[in-house]
Amino acid sequence: MLQPVPHVSFLASDPLHTSTHEYIELMNSGARPNAALLAEVMNHFTADSLNAFMLRPMEELGITGSQRKLVEFAADTAQKSSALVLKATLNKLDHDQHKLSAQFMDSMRLQLPHQEGDAWFVSFRAPQEFARNARASMARSRELGPQAELQQTIQVMKTLTDLALQNYFEQPLKLLKFGPILSKVSQVALVTVRKGTYSTIESLLPKLSEEQLLRGVDYFDSLLIDVPPERIRFK
Repeated sequence: MLQPVPHVSFLASDPLHTSTHEYIELMNSGARPNAALLAEVMNHFTADSLNAFMLRPMEELGITGSQRKLVEFAADTAQKSSALVLKATLNKLDHDQHKLSAQFMDSMRLQLPHQEGDAWFVSFRAPQEFARNARASMARSRELGPQAELQQTIQVMKTLTDLALQNYFEQPLKLLKFGPILSKVSQVALVTVRKGTYSTIESLLPKLSEEQLLRGVDYFDSLLIDVPPERIRFK
């Protein structure tokens, strides 16, 4: 019997759900690409991703004051870096690149058995080793206390950042096969986001209380799910 596959997933917002479905249907119909619609999709996607990995965790942890400003600054930097790439690239995509974009978006859509209606999760596969290490670390945090597991938690968060950037940023850029100039612009934005996120993780987590850290463990545990193989539409 096939085993469930670990994924990192978050529920798509209604604006992302609607615009993505419209864009995929447009490209599947063979119609002319719509760069403005793709820009709308990507802006919603960036906002949803930042909310899932930075802003909502901040709310869950009850972060305020200068620490909150640190997270908001990192999210704003990521948003602006993404906007820079979108502005430089979307109007230059040809029909085949639009088709690849639609196919990639469709591969990220995941519907689970317990869901009602047509809502879907934005999802990517998590390596088995990462899933095991992350879950073991979270279990130790609950058993021994989060301060005892702090350094490993920081490493898990950095690895999660790398996986998110790889799946949400690097992989689609490789599919689009940009030329050297656009590739350079994209890489600069990627490095900026990674450095900013790492810095936020390293600065913020050691300052959190035990209670806050445990709330963070619970939240990120909710992002790591096991998906039945029959629910994975793109193998």
